[in-house]
Amino acid sequence: MKISEIAAKYALQPDQLRYWERVGLMPPVPRDDQGQRQYRSQDEL
Repeated sequence: MKISEIAAKYALQPDQLRYWERVGLMPPVPRDDQGQRQYRSQDEL
């Protein structure tokens, strides 16, 4: 899932998820070849 899909699912803003990752509140999410985050079921909140 893309960051926009996860953000919509949990009524968050994508920037909020990026911030949480940046400050260490959530682990880094794997990225695809273009550098976009690809959330898996085990990455979900």
